[in-house]
Amino acid sequence: MSDCWTLCSGRSTARPVEFRHESWFCEETYGAIRAHGGALVVTDEEKWPRAPLLDLGPIAYFRLRRGYTTASFKSWMAEVASAAALHDEVHVYLKHDPESPALAQRLLQSLALPRQAPQPPAH
Repeated sequence: MSDCWTLCSGRSTARPVEFRHESWFCEETYGAIRAHGGALVVTDEEKWPRAPLLDLGPIAYFRLRRGYTTASFKSWMAEVASAAALHDEVHVYLKHDPESPALAQRLLQSLALPRQAPQPPAH
């Protein structure tokens, strides 16, 4: 894994990695992520195993691909709050649904973070 990471990393920024088989969730993998300043992606995708929320580096990374209501999003809000206590940065990417901006604002409010206007994608 380290050789692969070295080949793929031309920049010094943290890279999130998302694994789609539970065999990757082991100390060897976690050690490589730590050594290279990566982030383990926690996703809600049903067809893939859910990665554990671990303190592997300064960044936590979530990909939430389902549509959520305020009520169904509460458990993820708690998970993100846990990640915010362990990490310098927490990245949460929501599915492109009309409700997602409001959920993101609720999440920011629940963490008592300053409100930030959504940034347009870079071209």
